[in-house]
Amino acid sequence: MLVVDDQEINRDVLGMILEDYYDIIYAGDGKEALQKIEENQDRLSVVLLDLIMPEMDGFEVMSP
Repeated sequence: MLVVDDQEINRDVLGMILEDYYDIIYAGDGKEALQKIEENQDRLSVVLLDLIMPEMDGFEVMSP
């Protein structure tokens, strides 16, 4: 699972909730998320993506 959020506290809380069920990878913004997706495409089955982030938002991550 990839958790993408620009707020560290949100990443931490989601990680604590989900760590018993998933191996979790974290990204702090959209650009980092795209990099993590490319690097781990064979391992990822779920992406939790914040839509409102600086630099590159979630909508940009999802656009073709």
